[in-house]
Amino acid sequence: MSNSSPSRSEPSRSEPSRSEPSRSGHSEAGLLSTELALLMPVLVLFCLIAVFAVQVQRHSTRARSAADAAARTAALYGSPTAEMDEAARLAAQGECLGRVSAFEIDWVAPDERRLRPGSVSVELLCTERYGGIAALVGSDERTVRSRSVSVIEYWRSP
Repeated sequence: MSNSSPSRSEPSRSEPSRSEPSRSGHSEAGLLSTELALLMPVLVLFCLIAVFAVQVQRHSTRARSAADAAARTAALYGSPTAEMDEAARLAAQGECLGRVSAFEIDWVAPDERRLRPGSVSVELLCTERYGGIAALVGSDERTVRSRSVSVIEYWRSP
Protein backbone atom coordinates (compact mmCIF):
# COMPACT_ATOMS: atom_id res chain seq x y z
CA MET A 1 0.00 0.00 0.00
CA SER A 2 1.52 3.31 -1.02
CA ASN A 3 1.11 6.49 0.90
CA SER A 4 0.24 9.44 -1.35
CA SER A 5 1.22 12.15 1.15
CA PRO A 6 4.87 13.23 1.18
CA SER A 7 6.96 12.21 4.15
CA ARG A 8 8.07 14.81 6.64
CA SER A 9 11.72 14.48 5.70
CA GLU A 10 11.10 15.52 2.10
CA PRO A 11 10.45 19.18 1.28
CA SER A 12 7.10 19.95 -0.25
CA ARG A 13 7.21 20.49 -4.01
CA SER A 14 5.04 23.61 -3.76
CA GLU A 15 7.58 25.49 -1.54
CA PRO A 16 11.20 25.73 -2.70
CA SER A 17 13.85 25.58 0.01
CA ARG A 18 16.13 28.59 0.58
CA SER A 19 19.07 26.93 -1.13
CA GLU A 20 17.10 25.99 -4.21
CA PRO A 21 16.69 28.55 -6.98
CA SER A 22 13.41 30.45 -6.94
CA ARG A 23 11.13 30.78 -9.96
CA SER A 24 13.36 33.51 -11.36
CA GLY A 25 16.33 31.15 -11.23
CA HIS A 26 18.30 33.00 -8.50
CA SER A 27 19.18 31.56 -5.12
CA GLU A 28 17.78 33.41 -2.07
CA ALA A 29 20.57 32.22 0.22
CA GLY A 30 22.24 35.20 1.93
CA LEU A 31 19.50 37.66 0.99
CA LEU A 32 18.69 38.41 4.63
CA SER A 33 22.35 39.08 5.37
CA THR A 34 22.56 41.49 2.45
CA GLU A 35 19.43 43.33 3.57
CA LEU A 36 20.77 43.66 7.11
CA ALA A 37 24.13 44.87 5.84
CA LEU A 38 22.38 47.59 3.86
CA LEU A 39 20.00 48.63 6.64
CA MET A 40 22.41 48.53 9.59
CA PRO A 41 24.18 51.87 8.82
CA VAL A 42 20.79 53.56 8.47
CA LEU A 43 19.67 52.17 11.84
CA VAL A 44 22.93 53.24 13.53
CA LEU A 45 22.61 56.75 12.06
CA PHE A 46 19.00 56.94 13.27
CA CYS A 47 20.11 55.95 16.79
CA LEU A 48 22.91 58.54 16.79
CA ILE A 49 20.51 61.28 15.70
CA ALA A 50 18.11 60.26 18.49
CA VAL A 51 20.95 60.45 21.05
CA PHE A 52 21.94 63.87 19.69
CA ALA A 53 18.36 65.17 19.96
CA VAL A 54 18.09 63.97 23.56
CA GLN A 55 21.38 65.66 24.49
CA VAL A 56 20.29 68.93 22.88
CA GLN A 57 17.03 68.86 24.83
CA ARG A 58 18.80 68.06 28.11
CA HIS A 59 21.25 70.89 27.58
CA SER A 60 18.46 73.36 26.85
CA THR A 61 16.66 72.21 29.99
CA ARG A 62 19.79 72.63 32.13
CA ALA A 63 20.34 76.15 30.74
CA ARG A 64 16.74 77.06 31.61
CA SER A 65 17.17 75.54 35.09
CA ALA A 66 20.36 77.58 35.60
CA ALA A 67 18.57 80.82 34.74
CA ASP A 68 15.61 79.87 36.96
CA ALA A 69 17.89 79.08 39.92
CA ALA A 70 19.79 82.35 39.49
CA ALA A 71 16.57 84.39 39.33
CA ARG A 72 15.07 82.67 42.39
CA THR A 73 18.28 83.22 44.36
CA ALA A 74 18.54 86.89 43.36
CA ALA A 75 14.88 87.46 44.32
CA LEU A 76 15.69 86.48 47.91
CA TYR A 77 17.86 89.59 48.38
CA GLY A 78 16.29 92.91 49.29
CA SER A 79 18.32 94.95 46.83
CA PRO A 80 20.88 94.39 44.10
CA THR A 81 24.30 93.92 45.71
CA ALA A 82 27.56 92.25 44.84
CA GLU A 83 26.66 89.47 47.29
CA MET A 84 23.37 88.88 45.45
CA ASP A 85 25.18 88.78 42.11
CA GLU A 86 27.69 86.23 43.40
CA ALA A 87 24.99 84.02 44.95
CA ALA A 88 22.97 84.07 41.72
CA ARG A 89 26.06 83.13 39.68
CA LEU A 90 26.83 80.24 42.02
CA ALA A 91 23.22 79.01 41.77
CA ALA A 92 23.41 79.13 37.96
CA GLN A 93 26.79 77.38 37.93
CA GLY A 94 25.36 74.60 40.08
CA GLU A 95 22.73 73.81 37.43
CA CYS A 96 24.81 74.23 34.27
CA LEU A 97 27.32 71.41 33.75
CA GLY A 98 29.68 73.69 31.85
CA ARG A 99 30.54 77.35 32.17
CA VAL A 100 28.14 80.24 32.67
CA SER A 101 28.91 83.49 30.86
CA ALA A 102 27.23 86.72 29.73
CA PHE A 103 25.46 86.85 33.07
CA GLU A 104 23.07 89.82 33.33
CA ILE A 105 20.67 90.65 36.15
CA ASP A 106 17.89 93.21 35.75
CA TRP A 107 16.37 94.22 39.10
CA VAL A 108 13.00 95.98 39.37
CA ALA A 109 12.33 97.06 42.94
CA PRO A 110 8.89 96.54 44.46
CA ASP A 111 6.74 99.63 44.90
CA GLU A 112 5.14 99.41 48.34
CA ARG A 113 2.96 102.50 47.92
CA ARG A 114 1.28 101.14 44.81
CA LEU A 115 1.51 97.51 45.97
CA ARG A 116 3.39 96.43 42.86
CA PRO A 117 5.74 93.49 43.25
CA GLY A 118 9.26 93.70 42.01
CA SER A 119 11.02 91.26 39.71
CA VAL A 120 14.44 89.92 38.94
CA SER A 121 15.32 88.97 35.38
CA VAL A 122 18.40 86.88 34.68
CA GLU A 123 19.88 86.21 31.26
CA LEU A 124 22.89 83.94 30.79
CA LEU A 125 24.79 81.72 28.41
CA CYS A 126 25.38 78.11 29.42
CA THR A 127 28.14 76.31 27.47
CA GLU A 128 28.46 72.54 27.85
CA ARG A 129 30.42 69.79 26.18
CA TYR A 130 28.76 67.01 24.23
CA GLY A 131 29.62 63.46 25.11
CA GLY A 132 30.67 61.10 22.34
CA ILE A 133 28.91 62.66 19.35
CA ALA A 134 31.31 65.42 18.31
CA ALA A 135 31.63 63.85 14.87
CA LEU A 136 27.92 64.46 14.22
CA VAL A 137 27.91 68.13 15.20
CA GLY A 138 31.39 69.23 14.15
CA SER A 139 32.06 70.67 17.60
CA ASP A 140 32.21 69.27 21.07
CA GLU A 141 30.51 72.28 22.74
CA ARG A 142 27.12 73.94 22.55
CA THR A 143 26.06 77.30 23.99
CA VAL A 144 22.45 78.06 24.92
CA ARG A 145 21.09 81.48 25.89
CA SER A 146 18.41 81.38 28.55
CA ARG A 147 16.34 83.98 30.35
CA SER A 148 14.21 83.68 33.46
CA VAL A 149 12.14 86.07 35.56
CA SER A 150 11.32 85.67 39.22
CA VAL A 151 8.76 87.85 40.97
CA ILE A 152 9.59 89.30 44.35
CA GLU A 153 6.46 88.31 46.25
CA TYR A 154 7.31 89.52 49.71
CA TRP A 155 7.36 93.01 51.14
CA ARG A 156 10.01 94.29 53.44
CA SER A 157 9.55 97.31 55.57
CA PRO A 158 12.67 99.36 56.38
